[in-house]
Amino acid sequence: MSALAPEQLDGPAPRALTGDEARAEFDRRSRRLLGMSGVEFLRRWDAGELDADDDRVAELAFLSPLGL
Repeated sequence: MSALAPEQLDGPAPRALTGDEARAEFDRRSRRLLGMSGVEFLRRWDAGELDADDDRVAELAFLSPLGL
């Protein structure tokens, strides 16, 4: 499989999120997946209160650097 040339890609070029955008996205995902804020997720994750085998929890744990 060959890589696509930049002119063959559709849509705008990706850009990095600002810190505020990253925290807001983390918060949205946490609320959607677990019904709690991103801050509450991080507090409960750090306290060992969440099941790491739950795919939703694992997804947020992977993304947790966005919530810092």
